Amino acid sequence: MSLHDAAGQYEDALKIAFKLYAKTEKPANKSDILAHMANFSLRAGHINDAQKYISEAEKFMEQGWDDEKDPVRSIGNARFCLRER
Repeated sequence: MSLHDAAGQYEDALKIAFKLYAKTEKPANKSDILAHMANFSLRAGHINDAQKYISEAEKFMEQGWDDEKDPVRSIGNARFCLRER
C-alpha cells in the first residue's frame, strides 16, 4: 500500500486498502485504514469518497478509542487534507 502511495498509484493503493479493511476487526485499526483510504481518494481526485471514508473513520475511532487511545492515527492527516482543499 505504501509503495503504491509513494509511486502515485492511488487507485492501486485503494484496492489493497479495501482488502486489508475487509480483514481488519478492531475499530481503531479500521479507522486508520479508512483514513488511509481517504488520503488515497483525495490524491486520486475523489473528494466525495474521501469525505465518506473520513465520516466512517471517525465513527470507528470513537468506538476503539477506549481500547487504544492512540492520538497519532492517520485520521488526523486525512481531516487536515479535507479542510485544506
